Amino acid sequence: MKNTDPGYLDFLRDICRGDEDAVRFLFTLTGIAHFWDDVIDQDPLPPRATLYDGMWASLVALPRDPFYRKWFAELSPLVTAAILDWRVANAMEMEGEPANRRISFIIRSSYVVVLQQTALIVGGPEWADRCGLLIREKAHGEGFDAYLKSLGDENGTV
Repeated sequence: MKNTDPGYLDFLRDICRGDEDAVRFLFTLTGIAHFWDDVIDQDPLPPRATLYDGMWASLVALPRDPFYRKWFAELSPLVTAAILDWRVANAMEMEGEPANRRISFIIRSSYVVVLQQTALIVGGPEWADRCGLLIREKAHGEGFDAYLKSLGDENGTV
């Protein structure tokens, strides 16, 4: 689930009930998450402008974001936990143990709790419950086999 995926912005607008501040926050946050994931995974180096954009989003845009600032106490701990989970997932991926890769497939995208918390903020508990399933389906829609292939396991199995 990347900012560049077709329909991603519409998906965010749906779960945020059209709250453009919430959409902008989630779009910025998920963009930052995928930017840093590409850097850490040592994917091909993006153009210099993309690196500048990633730095700007991380150090200027997100800290100034009005939605994030307003709901910081509720959102910041979830962002922190998502980063810690992502770091653990990366370590588990490198170990290559089959059981650990199953765990890493899920925890690498712990940032989705921020999406669900945002749905809670804009729409209440029932709305967050309804969005939770959609958010998880979107986040893990590639499937475990495709995930394994992205790690370099050509057969898609461990």
